[in-house]
Amino acid sequence: MQTQSKTTAPVERFFNEVINLHQPEVLDQLLSTDFISHDYPKPHANNSRVSLKEGMNAMIKAFPDINIKIEDMRESGNEVVTRGAWTGTQKSDYMGIAATNKKVNVHFIDIWKVEDGKLKENWVQMDTMELMQQLGKIPLS
Repeated sequence: MQTQSKTTAPVERFFNEVINLHQPEVLDQLLSTDFISHDYPKPHANNSRVSLKEGMNAMIKAFPDINIKIEDMRESGNEVVTRGAWTGTQKSDYMGIAATNKKVNVHFIDIWKVEDGKLKENWVQMDTMELMQQLGKIPLS
């Protein structure tokens, strides 16, 4: 990753601390009070910080060895774009799929909007087809 700036620092903390160190409680420090996740699964009407925290807890529970590697990070103004992949072994239910004990490697790209050192908004696209194929739910071609 590149050298941290005021804009990239909270994004890097999200990946390193929340996911790689399995500390979703750090989200309380990182997210703005009016945080919005535009693309994360929406268990809550406003897709708020509560839904992101629940989603991170669910991922860490389902993939207890989850680890993210950021392959590219670019900053433009108050936005940060990241591209990377996460690996993990599915040990419990995830997205309605019972534990498979399969190790996956899933690519993603996301955009973060940062204001006053806090994560304000997020857009993420995970390769769900890749995930489903690796979990055996969609046949490989």
